[in-house]
Amino acid sequence: MIAPILFNIQKSQNEYRDLILSYKKIINKRKMCINDISMMIDDIKLFWIERLNIIEFELNELVKNYCCFLLSGAIYLGISDYEHYYFKSLGDYHFLYDPFLKLENFFHLPHNKINKDETIKIFNAAYKDTVQILTKYNNQFYILPMREIAIKSSKEQVEFLEKSFLNFLSNAFDVKFISREDFCKKYKTYEEIEENMIPYFRKYLILDEQFNFTLTLREKINLYIKSQINIPELIKDNSETEIFILSIFTWYSQIIDILSVCTRLGLNPFIRFNVTFQYLTLIMNIFIEDNELKKMIERTIVFYIFYKLINRNRFKNITFSDYCSRIKDKRILNNILDTMHDQGIDIFVDGGIKKIQTIINDEFESII
Repeated sequence: MIAPILFNIQKSQNEYRDLILSYKKIINKRKMCINDISMMIDDIKLFWIERLNIIEFELNELVKNYCCFLLSGAIYLGISDYEHYYFKSLGDYHFLYDPFLKLENFFHLPHNKINKDETIKIFNAAYKDTVQILTKYNNQFYILPMREIAIKSSKEQVEFLEKSFLNFLSNAFDVKFISREDFCKKYKTYEEIEENMIPYFRKYLILDEQFNFTLTLREKINLYIKSQINIPELIKDNSETEIFILSIFTWYSQIIDILSVCTRLGLNPFIRFNVTFQYLTLIMNIFIEDNELKKMIERTIVFYIFYKLINRNRFKNITFSDYCSRIKDKRILNNILDTMHDQGIDIFVDGGIKKIQTIINDEFESII
């Protein structure tokens, strides 16, 4: 297959690198403020606006012939923890959302609602990781304004998410809700909400990374609140029903947004976090009737299993460049999928996931 032309995407990466590096003086200030970061994010948005159309054109051409993955459900990659090894392992091209655009909403909250120290800490971690990608791995990973390319109307997307969420909520309780207020009128406490969930939803609902299904709904929500920066201030005066809706909507809207972006751009989501993946499994039956969506979700599930199965200690004694050389032209994902299909394994039925773990291990053993 002829190598694709990524002239404008690569050019944008180089210019973006220069822009991000120009902020070093601000980042290294002894006391960085929220306004500094907000101004940086505004600059970054303007930078991408000028380049959206030409980047979209090249991306559309690329996905016609190559399997492209997008890191989804995470703000930044995490170079310091071998995450770039995992992300590079499956597929042909690997993209990331601009992490600073993903952080924008954190800095648009009222200042009295922001946990300043924690928010700036996340920003600094994202900045450090982004600099590493742009200076060391800029031919391996591409940072682009993916959501801005995919979603032309924020208003339409918000309306779509709200309508979709109400359908999801209605299915989870086997009651037709026409609005959030309708739900809040019907239930008042966490216990009442939990009691009225359909059994499947009650059993598999999680709100944190521990995959603990035995907790009560009250315990799950309390853990969720503690794990999220800025949330405690935002929900201080809310009812239990309102807090439940906010908690569920946060995760539900994330997975719907991921699927919307990837579907519109012809990408495949790489999901590594438990909660995000769990919400995919809760809603995927809606989508797998569509053959192309089913293939996309199948690739996502395989990648998630790969991520959870392979111990990161196996990457410690191999440089990233050597690893890239070893996996080049190996078609690891295609080999896994071909073996699955040859053996008649359906990843969407009970037991399907366990059956492909051996296939993944066998494929990976030949590499390191």
